[in-house]
Amino acid sequence: MVITLEAKSGRDYGPGWLMFTYRPGFLSHNIATATAEKQHDAGNLVATHTGWITTDFKVAEALGHGFTLTPIEDYLRPMRNVFAWFKMPFGMTDTATKAMTDLANDWQGRDYDFEGVGGFVLPILGQDESALFCSEATVKALLAVEHLMSRPLPPVFHTRPPHKWSPYDLEACDALYRPLAA
Repeated sequence: MVITLEAKSGRDYGPGWLMFTYRPGFLSHNIATATAEKQHDAGNLVATHTGWITTDFKVAEALGHGFTLTPIEDYLRPMRNVFAWFKMPFGMTDTATKAMTDLANDWQGRDYDFEGVGGFVLPILGQDESALFCSEATVKALLAVEHLMSRPLPPVFHTRPPHKWSPYDLEACDALYRPLAA
């Protein structure tokens, strides 16, 4: 993982890339503890939120007020008190990126899946099929465009339901990302 202090489009992120964040505070601490306790307790940066970059450089993401498109600049502004980093999925194509952008536009305003997120802490909770939380939305979007990618998603995407993925799980799935250029 590379985190730069001044992220540049084309070098550090671009359309079709996934975005991961960690914001110091109560909510991120609890998400990190519930989804990657050992890594978090060891002092590692743990992704507690995710989304993807659209063709018009917005972050497609599920937030507490619903699914939305946020200008990328909102995450890159200095002193925002958020750590943001990006990863490019292997096989992402312009066509797949466009389809993910269209999907994000279609999903705008969809409710947040509070039950699904709660399932990480209380497994007895179900999930709201009509709503989305951040990593669930990202996995569903990747699955929806897989046929437009130049290579299939790793097999785990077909055996693990989208609502069982945390931001950390998605960020740590090394088989999904192309290696850094030498």
